[in-house]
Amino acid sequence: MEVELASFFAYPLVVLMLVTIIMRCLLFSIIGYSFV
Repeated sequence: MEVELASFFAYPLVVLMLVTIIMRCLLFSIIGYSFV
């Protein structure tokens, strides 16, 4: 029960971290291209 609950909470956190990293990379690339 505890393991399932932990994995249930850990999965959305991992997805959220990946999404924030991807969005940050996209923002940096857009800012870099706009300044160049």
